[in-house]
Amino acid sequence: MSDVGEHKPSDPPVVQETGSTSVEVLREVSVRSTSWSGPLPSPADLQLFEEIVPGAADRILTLTEKQSEHRMDLESSVVSENLKQSKLGLIAGFVLSAMVIVGGIFLIYLGHDWAGGILISINLVGLAGVFVYGSRSHRTQRRERRESLVERADMNPENERLQEPG
Repeated sequence: MSDVGEHKPSDPPVVQETGSTSVEVLREVSVRSTSWSGPLPSPADLQLFEEIVPGAADRILTLTEKQSEHRMDLESSVVSENLKQSKLGLIAGFVLSAMVIVGGIFLIYLGHDWAGGILISINLVGLAGVFVYGSRSHRTQRRERRESLVERADMNPENERLQEPG
C-alpha cells in the first residue's frame, strides 16, 4: 500500500514590492509517503476497517489465516507427490538396470562375451552418468537457492537494522 498526501496552502504566491525589487513568497509543499508490505493491511488501515465495519479486522485476520493454511496444505501435498514420483523413478531405474545386467550376464553365459560385456558396460556408464548429472544438478539448485536467499536478505531493510552494531 502506498499513501501519498500533499498539503498546499490555498493562498497563491504573494508578490511584495520593496522599492525597486520584488520578492515572491512561495508556497510550501510537503509530501508524506508510507508503504506497507504483507498479507494484511497496515495496523492503521486495519483499525480504520474496524471503525467503519465492526468486526472487519477479525474477519480479515481469519481470512488471512485460512489462506495461509490452505497454501501450506497445497505445498505439503506438492512435496509429498514429488517424493512419491521420485521414489517411483528410483525403483523403475533400479529394475530396468538390474534387468539389463541380468541380460548381459545371460548373453555371456550363452557365449556372447563381447555383447554381454558391452551391454553391462553401457549400463554401468549410464548409471554413473545419471549419478554425476544428478549431483551437479543438486549442487546448482543449492547454489541458486543460496544466492536467492542472500539477494532477498540484502533487499530487506529490516536486516540492516538487525545487523547494525549496538
